Amino acid sequence: MLLGAGLFPLRVQAAQPVHLSATLGAEGLQGQSPVYDLNLLFFDSQGLRFELLPQYQLYQGDLYSKDGELRANRIVGDVSSLSWFKAWDFRRYSTRDNLPLSFLTAYTTLGVSQSSLTLTQNRYKAVGGVLESTEVTETLSPTQGLVQMGLYGGDSFAVVDLRLGYLFGQAKAKLLEKKVLLSNWSLVLALGVGF
Repeated sequence: MLLGAGLFPLRVQAAQPVHLSATLGAEGLQGQSPVYDLNLLFFDSQGLRFELLPQYQLYQGDLYSKDGELRANRIVGDVSSLSWFKAWDFRRYSTRDNLPLSFLTAYTTLGVSQSSLTLTQNRYKAVGGVLESTEVTETLSPTQGLVQMGLYGGDSFAVVDLRLGYLFGQAKAKLLEKKVLLSNWSLVLALGVGF
């Protein structure tokens, strides 16, 4: 009993067959793009989550030297994922309990992410005392893994979701000297509607 009667003497209500929500959030660790979610839960136990992070920065490399140039790589793009959502100790509460939320659960997700990314390589070279810069791009489509854990709750038609996530995988490209590890932590606070 993670969230229930061990802390408060609450009246727990029966599970509902289907819960659907749509949320919009912000990622807080890198202060980047918005986060869009669709959640579908069955009997307050498990379900699916679709997540979209548009123009999310997955990699920012350090400057390095090659062929008399300084180079830096950056990988940015749209990351979409489909995850299995597992609720732990989902609780529905009565209005007589005087709580700000009518339901609350801890949860974990496991999923796979397909990304449409752009690798941008900036090249800098000194020519006759002048620094010239060029930009070369390459499109990448890596598949990554996703793990999340968080708290999900709401009242009436409003929902709130606070979660920590880890997105991991590799990117391989012609412009890269070697495979790049894509390893990103995210902290997301999302608000939305659900029923």
